[in-house]
Amino acid sequence: PLWVSLFLLSNIAFPIAGIKILSRRYQDQQPNKTLAFFVFLVGVVSTAFHWNQCSLGSGSPVVHTWCLVDTTFSCVSGLVYIIYSWGTIRKRICALFAIAVVFLFDTSRFYTITHSLWHVMSAFVAYRLVRDRDKAIRQRRVEEGKDDEGTMG
Repeated sequence: PLWVSLFLLSNIAFPIAGIKILSRRYQDQQPNKTLAFFVFLVGVVSTAFHWNQCSLGSGSPVVHTWCLVDTTFSCVSGLVYIIYSWGTIRKRICALFAIAVVFLFDTSRFYTITHSLWHVMSAFVAYRLVRDRDKAIRQRRVEEGKDDEGTMG
């Protein structure tokens, strides 16, 4: 059905975030390929889980296994992003993530809608964590007297 397709399609937010991470760089900074890979992989695992969930039903042992894999990988990836971004995490990103978590735990009849919002919002948060940290590093370099090329000004 269309709702299943749209639900699965919401996982496209993860590779989009990965592409944005790979395309963000300043003159002397390389994109973070590891974090881009993590967010791509979160999308692949999430799609596999939800494909099985929609195909086999939530009670299937296969779905339970995929749920465990998806949850574990998402949590580990989230910790990696938080550790990477520690010290540069903005309050509004924390607030957005808190709202996204509310959508994550919704089990109402609107699950496919709210969980789709979780996909989009968590992918956006991952991207912003990387962007904000890279921006903070660049700002520190400018304040230390280096110009945009990374040379002394």
